[in-house]
Amino acid sequence: MFYSKSEIKLQEECKTLKEKIVTLEARITHQADVNRKLGRDFDEAFNQRIEDIEDCDCEIDFVKLDAFSIERLVHEKREKTGIGYLKAGVIHEWNFTCSRERHAKLVERFVSQVLDKKIP
Repeated sequence: MFYSKSEIKLQEECKTLKEKIVTLEARITHQADVNRKLGRDFDEAFNQRIEDIEDCDCEIDFVKLDAFSIERLVHEKREKTGIGYLKAGVIHEWNFTCSRERHAKLVERFVSQVLDKKIP
């Protein structure tokens, strides 16, 4: 079969474009793998950081804070502790991550520092 110069040129361009498509598809696949790995690494680091935060200990002076409530909240599928307090007569809420055990200890401290003193 006989091809004209323009047909040969088009065939060469098609071949070049097909090669570029294969190369780009390989790059896309590679980048998707890299993104998946980065996502897994991020999730692992984030979960470790949350565990570190949940294990930390803190001292809260509920009287100085002028706290009036403490509760367990679920926010974005994570359990948190919320403390209601007054500042200059305005109600505020402080939310932070801590373990259930730590929350229970904070509730005990809240009861002893605030509720036991307010209930006659």
